[in-house]
Amino acid sequence: MFAQRFKELRIQRDLSQAQMATILSASPSTIGMYEQGRRKPDVETIVHIARFFNVTTDYLLGAEPSEEKPTTAEKEFLPDRDFTDEEKALIYDHYQKTIKLYRRLSKRLPEE
Repeated sequence: MFAQRFKELRIQRDLSQAQMATILSASPSTIGMYEQGRRKPDVETIVHIARFFNVTTDYLLGAEPSEEKPTTAEKEFLPDRDFTDEEKALIYDHYQKTIKLYRRLSKRLPEE
């Protein structure tokens, strides 16, 4: 079930296997093996994939039938249009940098 759902989600987002590999810090052949069911991702990777696609790990693993739900950012901040592969990569790169910066800064702030 994971292989099928992972591939469907990737295709729905218009991502190539190479782009998905970059997002997951994996090789394109690893993505292909995930999609063919010839290789299973570790738990950390499954969580990363679920967060990226805004689905539950249960959905990815076939334990729940629910579809993905749009995030607040997708609904409010992204215009309703198609992005080129280059634009998607840039958006994702900025997203990753913002998350890393947030995590670094949140460690430095004293708790209230």
